[in-house]
Amino acid sequence: MAEDVISFLDDNGLQRIIFRGHSLGGKTTMQFAVQLPERVSSLIMVDIAPVKYKHRQKILELIEAMQELQLPTKMSRSEIEKKLAQKIHDTHILSFLMTNLIFQKGEFKWLIGLEQMKFRMPDLLNTIELESLYSGLTLFIGGANSDYIKPEYYSRIKKFFQRGMKRC
Repeated sequence: MAEDVISFLDDNGLQRIIFRGHSLGGKTTMQFAVQLPERVSSLIMVDIAPVKYKHRQKILELIEAMQELQLPTKMSRSEIEKKLAQKIHDTHILSFLMTNLIFQKGEFKWLIGLEQMKFRMPDLLNTIELESLYSGLTLFIGGANSDYIKPEYYSRIKKFFQRGMKRC
């Protein structure tokens, strides 16, 4: 996926930029920064760390629940949410997922690519292979109750991203 970032930067005449990454985008950004630090001005990582996460099955179940809906055009947004709630009982997660539902050209669709997410899930949950350090400014932001930036991850973050660490 770092190759996609290089193509985007080159196609748009961007030489060196500030990257913000979250979730799989955060993992991609971290990998990109250590591979091509000369293209990165600084990093902002939101609720993601360079570690292996253990909740793959739960995420796959969420993706499958969204795919199973087959988004009918004759249902309202609230009806779709009620139907999805039959499989996703956590109201916070359900609300978050519903932010990705859009109505476009007379039909509902998911803003995120569910097939791509399912395919790339191992990349998101596995640790990234960092062979060198990124010495530029880096800000890691995680909520107080975040499962994605925990104190036990700090040493790995500091090992590869020595000029930045923050937990909000």
